[in-house]
Amino acid sequence: MEQNSLYTIGYEGKSIDGFINHLKQSGISTLVDVREIPISRKKGFSKTILSQHLKEHNIGYLHFKELGSPRELRKKVYVDNDYEYFFKEYSKYVKTRLNIIEELYGIITSEICCLMCFEKEPQYCHRSIVAEEIKNRDGNGLKINHLKEMNYV
Repeated sequence: MEQNSLYTIGYEGKSIDGFINHLKQSGISTLVDVREIPISRKKGFSKTILSQHLKEHNIGYLHFKELGSPRELRKKVYVDNDYEYFFKEYSKYVKTRLNIIEELYGIITSEICCLMCFEKEPQYCHRSIVAEEIKNRDGNGLKINHLKEMNYV
């Protein structure tokens, strides 16, 4: 766990128990869900059950729907795999949500937070753009750490 850091994680390919253990081992106090629609076909990762699991392990849960990638962008990238377009358009979109970025930045300065979405690789996920926007607000050397694979039990 590093001071002045923001963490990100994707739950793709992870079990709920392994996922929570990874958060705990990383010292995360609050998970910030940046999915527009916090529902998952993967057991344990829909908003209500996920927040309950996290609470049992003394990890807070916040959902910022406004930072989710818009449906149209998700559909387009799914069809054409054009991540350059996706990130360009999502970057424009997130700049219309700077009040939410400011709110989230305020939370990050007092808690050890981890941004969460589905995609395993941060370079293919909008959470990287959210993290960069928060870093731009910081000005104090905020480090972004993408939590990588661990051995899950």
